Amino acid sequence: MMGMPATKGRQAAVSLPNNTNAEESLIVAMMLDPDVIAAVRDLVDPGDFYRSRHQPIVRAIYDRHGNDLSCDLMGMGLSLDGEAAYLAGLIDKVPGASSIQTAVEAAEKIAADARARRLAAGISQINQRLFDPSANKDDVVKFARDTIDAVIADATKDNAWPDPLPLVADERPAPYPMDALIGMIGDAVREVTEFVQCPAALAVGSAVAAISTVAAGLVDVRRDEGLQGPVGIAVICIADSGERKSSADSYFTGPIRDWELSVADEMAHEIQAWQADDTAWRAKRDGIVNAIRSAAQHDDETSELEDRLAEHEARQPERPRVPRLLIGDATTEALTWRLAHVWSVAGVLSSEAGIVFGGHAMGRETIMRNLSTLNTLWDGAPLHIDRRTTDSYTVPAARITLGLAVQPQTIQRFVDGSQGLARSIGFLARFLIAWPESTQGTRMYRPAPKGWPALNRFHDRLRVLLDFPVPFDDAGKLTPTVLDLSPDAKIVDKVP
Repeated sequence: MMGMPATKGRQAAVSLPNNTNAEESLIVAMMLDPDVIAAVRDLVDPGDFYRSRHQPIVRAIYDRHGNDLSCDLMGMGLSLDGEAAYLAGLIDKVPGASSIQTAVEAAEKIAADARARRLAAGISQINQRLFDPSANKDDVVKFARDTIDAVIADATKDNAWPDPLPLVADERPAPYPMDALIGMIGDAVREVTEFVQCPAALAVGSAVAAISTVAAGLVDVRRDEGLQGPVGIAVICIADSGERKSSADSYFTGPIRDWELSVADEMAHEIQAWQADDTAWRAKRDGIVNAIRSAAQHDDETSELEDRLAEHEARQPERPRVPRLLIGDATTEALTWRLAHVWSVAGVLSSEAGIVFGGHAMGRETIMRNLSTLNTLWDGAPLHIDRRTTDSYTVPAARITLGLAVQPQTIQRFVDGSQGLARSIGFLARFLIAWPESTQGTRMYRPAPKGWPALNRFHDRLRVLLDFPVPFDDAGKLTPTVLDLSPDAKIVDKVP
């Protein structure tokens, strides 16, 4: 990139290739969105940044991200002395967060400029030796050849041939590590798997999804300073129809369904009273509205009626919250409405996974909106739903669990139809994914375990958790208790 043109015989100054705006934008994007870091860290090195001040900043971002530490302004301030004010200024300066695609383009531009600078440096070194009268000609030629080879290798490293794929691949799933399942959960999973004869990974997904559904409304977990979030999990088991996902779910979620029915029976009278109050309230509201409409038609004063309507609106009976935890297939719209108006905790347990993969025929924007909604709900962040024809509403702080099974063809169509969206926005990264070997065609009759001792212990523990009241504040917002990881748990959490 050339500077001012030469004038009066003076040679123009030459500026090495660089783009400060791209560097600043990429740094801000990485601080605002951890998914950007994952997308660009293999594209650009800290040393590729032209401004020397930016190099330690990027190095710190990569280090903190690699150790599961927050890269926001507060977190970066802990790693870099004296740079908090500069980073805050960058955030104010750069207009909003970049998309992942924009960040990738910036990273590629920064890396390309760095390669161009290295090329310029190599050429400069060659020129210095060529015009050095004391230099040995053979040494100069060798140095030039080595330098050019290094520059070419640097420029083409991203286009290097990958390692060849084997002609024959073993695609059989590895056996599920049942020995890793210890205690009550492992005993219950083994008991159910032995009788139902479903894939072990599928039964594990059903068990942990049931636990997550019950526990997610009670507690959040704090892994470290600035790393606090829900305990809800998301599980996908890729399996053909007939692998007995519904059967496995029914064994592990029995106490939850019984609890839902019991609570609904206990609240039946309260619901009936509310319905009567709500019907009366609506009838009175209609009367006031009709009176306002009639007065307006006759050009009569309506201010007193309008005041009555405002007072009446403020006295609308509040719908009792009847806990319902389990949801089968549902649209994202139905899920958000239920979380906002019925109960703030939900476990979506489905053998069809329509809430996610039923949209493979949708447009890209619809898929993006649905996946972003599920991401926000899973993160426990507030979500505002805007509607044109009905009332808008807010999901203040929900907790969801996803325990899904999906057929291979369905997930393949979804991945193809989403054109990389599910991966680029971090949706699939939130899931524990299993693709176990089918057990169809291998099942023989087996008697049920007498008394189901292991599963009953599992059920008893779920009932204990279900008896704990789900905490809400005065505004109706979910406020789970925060649990800190013990030192031993933090060690386990860092194991890849």
